[in-house]
Amino acid sequence: MTAADAIGPVYSAADAMSALGVTKAVLDDRVRNHEVLAIETVDGVVVFPAWQFDERGQVLPGVAETLQALATGGMDDFTHVLWFNGPSEDLDGKSASEWLTEGHDPEVVVQQARRAAHRWLQ
Repeated sequence: MTAADAIGPVYSAADAMSALGVTKAVLDDRVRNHEVLAIETVDGVVVFPAWQFDERGQVLPGVAETLQALATGGMDDFTHVLWFNGPSEDLDGKSASEWLTEGHDPEVVVQQARRAAHRWLQ
C-alpha cells in the first residue's frame, strides 16, 4: 500500500476553503485548532483528506473531537491519517473514517482516539 492509498482522495487548500466557505486564514486556524485534518505532501503541498467532508462540504460530526483527542498523543498528522484509515475491530472492522462517513455514532471513534493517544504517550 502506498501513502496515497492510505490517505485516499484529497482536497487542495482551495477546494477545502470552497467546501467550507472560509478564507485561508480561517482554514489555517481550523487546522491549527485540530478541527480539520491537513497533511503536507513530500513536495510541500498541504492537502485535506476528502473523507472528512460531507456532501455539503462540512466537516463530519466527530472529526474535530477525534483530531483534538489524537493531538494529545504527540504524533504527527500523517500518523493521524493512518489511524483514521486503519480498520478497527471495535468498529466492526471498519476504519474510523468509514465509521464517520457512514453516519455512525462519532463518540465511539472519539473514545478510540483518546485510548490511542494515551498509548502513544507511553
